[in-house]
Amino acid sequence: MFFKKAENYARLFCALQLGPDGECWITIIVYSYYLASAWNLPKDTCQLILRHHDHHFFSSCQDETLRMTMATLKMAENFVHLQRRFSPSQDWQYFEASALAVLDLENDDYLDIKDDVEEYFIDKQL
Repeated sequence: MFFKKAENYARLFCALQLGPDGECWITIIVYSYYLASAWNLPKDTCQLILRHHDHHFFSSCQDETLRMTMATLKMAENFVHLQRRFSPSQDWQYFEASALAVLDLENDDYLDIKDDVEEYFIDKQL
């Protein structure tokens, strides 16, 4: 039922957002947002899903809880990307300074956390 409702939202969005040749160019971000909404996740969570690649998130969001949640998400996403692909996530460069500021972390603090995460991955062989 949840998937059906999300699919209906996605089809509605597609009907409104057709590409030049009539193809639907719905993005995974938008589809994920509609899926989260169909699952009745909290509106704040849905907004984070929708805006998790928005480079202007920190400058436009005033809610401190959302800012801290996004900063934690982006930092964790970067740690996983470093562990799995041996390079920073694609948008970490846009979020790094703001994420660290929101979390009140200095670069040394970040590196300590990164080392702890790497050690965890090694210990768990993930």
